[in-house]
Formats: sequence, C-alpha cells, structure tokens
Amino acid sequence: MSLHVIEDVARAASGVRDAQHISRFKHAASEFVRVLSEVPDEAAGSVSSDNVRALQLLAQDVIDLIEERVPDVGNAGDAQELVSDVYEIRRLLEEVTRWRQHYALTTRSV
Repeated sequence: MSLHVIEDVARAASGVRDAQHISRFKHAASEFVRVLSEVPDEAAGSVSSDNVRALQLLAQDVIDLIEERVPDVGNAGDAQELVSDVYEIRRLLEEVTRWRQHYALTTRSV
C-alpha cells in the first residue's frame, strides 16, 4: 500500500481526535470514512498485513472516539449520523479484509 494512503488515514483519524465542536467532529468522522473507503482503490499487491493491521487500529481508535462522544451529543440527528459512521467504518474494514484476502488467494493460484 502506498505510504500516502496510510498517512491520509492517520491524518483523518487525527482530525477526529482533535475536533472539539460537534460540527467539526462530524465532519472529521465523515472524512475518515471517505478516506478509508479509498483503500481498495490502491494496487492490491502493495497492501501488506501490517498495513491492514495499521488501518484496523486507526479505525478502532476512531470508532472508540465516536462511541465516547455520542452520549454527549445533544441533537439526535447528529448522534444518529455518528452511529452510522461507526457502522460504515466497520463495513469498510470488512471490505478491506475481504479485498486483501481475495488478492492473496488469487496470487497464490497464479
């Protein structure tokens, strides 16, 4: 995986961590989802197990931050949006894992 993708995901996770106000937090969480969704666009051969593990750790950090923040969100719509982001992050992690496993299987059979 190219280094810039890991850097982009790490930067997006940092944006979530640093956001103080709910509007900025929501925007940062959405940005993290967007950046994570771009991972399967990378060349599959450049993805190592360590890269996937780093993505999983960053994603879990973001999920934890969101889950900590949701109870303090006053607006139900904002809370729902953040919970949706958690589900989307989990879905994307599953997609990345499947994508990586599929690539590993196809390269072994070639």
